[in-house]
Amino acid sequence: MTKRNTKSRKSTVKVAAAKTPVTKSSVVAAASPPLIVLGFDDQQKPRGARFVDGKPDLVTKAADLMGFKVYQASLPDVAEVAKKLPLGRLYANGRGFVPNIRQSLYTDVVAALAFEPQTALSKNSDKNSLPAARGLPRSWDDIATGHLVIAQESLEQGWHDSIVLGRKGDTFILQYRDYPHLPKFARQCTSVALMCSADNEQSWNEIASGHLVIAQESAKDGWWEAIVIDRKADSLTLRFRDYQTLPKIVRHRSAIALMSPASAQ
Repeated sequence: MTKRNTKSRKSTVKVAAAKTPVTKSSVVAAASPPLIVLGFDDQQKPRGARFVDGKPDLVTKAADLMGFKVYQASLPDVAEVAKKLPLGRLYANGRGFVPNIRQSLYTDVVAALAFEPQTALSKNSDKNSLPAARGLPRSWDDIATGHLVIAQESLEQGWHDSIVLGRKGDTFILQYRDYPHLPKFARQCTSVALMCSADNEQSWNEIASGHLVIAQESAKDGWWEAIVIDRKADSLTLRFRDYQTLPKIVRHRSAIALMSPASAQ
C-alpha cells in the first residue's frame, strides 16, 4: 500500500543479496553499475533511460544540460527496475538521448529510488532547489510557485506533499517536499489536492458524509483517497476508499485535502 512497505521489501532483497557469494564477475559488475537518467521534457512528458558502462561524469553533464537527474543502479532492487528502461545514448557534443517512457514505468522507477537518496548523483543546485514556501493556496486558480499542495504519484503509491516549482495553465511543475533527490514532475490539476487551510471555511464546510477527500495516513506513508463517514466539528471519520478492509480512521481538518472539482467530472 505504501512506500514504507516497499522499503520493507527492499530490506529483504538487500539481506538476500548480502548472502550471495562474491565472484569475479559480480565484483566487475559492482564496479560499474548502470546509471539511470530521469526527467520531464518541455512538453511535460516523462523520459527515462539507463546507461550501461557509461562514465558518470559525462552522463551527469549531459543530464544537467537537459535538466534531468542521474542515479546509480547499485542496489539490487533499483538495478532490477532499471532493466525495464530503454538504453540511452551519449553524443560527441556532450548531449544525450533519453527517450519518452510510460508514466507507469516512470512511477515504478521513482518508487524504487524514493528511499535511496544515496543513489542520486545529481545534487540540487541554487537554480533548481525548492523555492521558499508560500503557504497553502485557497483554490486551484491561486496555486503559484512555492505553494504546498498534495500531488498524486499513482493509485498504488498514493499522494504526497509537494512544492510547486512552476505552472503552465492547468499543468503544475512539482517536486516532492520530502524526497528532494527525486526529479521534478508534472501533474494536471485533477491530480493535485489542496489542504484544508484554517482560513478557508467555505470549502471545509461543504464536506459531508459520502464525499471523497484525500486523507493523510501518516507523515511517512503519504495521503490516500478516503470516503467521509461522519463529521464532528473539525474532525472527520473516514474509510480508505481502495483499502476497505482497513479500520476506519479519524482525521483533523489539517490532515484532509480536497480534490479538484474537475476530477469529479
